[in-house]
Amino acid sequence: MRLVLGILAVAGVLALAWFVSRPPKLDPPRAAPPVVQAQPPSVSQGEVLPPTQPEFPIDRLVLSGDGVDAGEAQPSGDAAQQPVTPLPSLADSAEHVERWLVASVGERARGLLAGSDVVRRVVATVDNLSREKASVRLWPVSTAAGLPIVESGRGGPVLMPANAARYAAFVEMAESVNVDALVSGYKALYPAFQEAYRELGYPTGNFNDRLVGAIDHLLASPEIEGPIALVQPKVIYQFADPELESLSAGQKIMVRIGPDNARRVKQRLRLIRRRLAGQR
Repeated sequence: MRLVLGILAVAGVLALAWFVSRPPKLDPPRAAPPVVQAQPPSVSQGEVLPPTQPEFPIDRLVLSGDGVDAGEAQPSGDAAQQPVTPLPSLADSAEHVERWLVASVGERARGLLAGSDVVRRVVATVDNLSREKASVRLWPVSTAAGLPIVESGRGGPVLMPANAARYAAFVEMAESVNVDALVSGYKALYPAFQEAYRELGYPTGNFNDRLVGAIDHLLASPEIEGPIALVQPKVIYQFADPELESLSAGQKIMVRIGPDNARRVKQRLRLIRRRLAGQR
């Protein structure tokens, strides 16, 4: 999502693809999101899988502010210098995660994020961003205010560019993120993220690899200028263009937030991606 998620959201969003890329509320009203229930690893009893060599090992994360783009604001304050204490398990993570989020996004923006099970929500969302669907109930961010701005066109309903304004608070949060606090806290909390990833059924996978891959996927999202034609075969709106409708859940989100917002989010994602991949 300085930042999916977003994100994606996962965001982040981290994760912050997810934090800033909340989809328009095109579905009927839903009940409050339940606590995420992870599934056990899909491994046969007694089976031992060989370890997977991480492409982006967590110990290579770049934690300093060196190498940021020209014009980037340098992080400041004690939060960027004090990483969260490493955790023994996911079950003990809640208090540490709360401090990490406040240090990264601030007290005010914290209200845009889910109140509980943030790590599981982030991991599940990151894993789903490149898939056809990403369950709204598992998103780590709150719902964007208001209803999508849809008008009637000659060929049917149209998603108007003005709809992008509904995501202003999320994009502003992404741009104000303290990247050093975000990445250093993520590194300290990584055992919890990795444990949540194992719960999804990846006994040998590396969550940081999955996160970098999800960011790359979001960066490849198309940027559509002007109104976007919709169809409404039932209750939920869909893109009229088959190519847009065939996009993954994460890329559809990037289209819905509007091209200007998408470009701003992508700028932050590129910076985060470099840090996560051990590049300055």
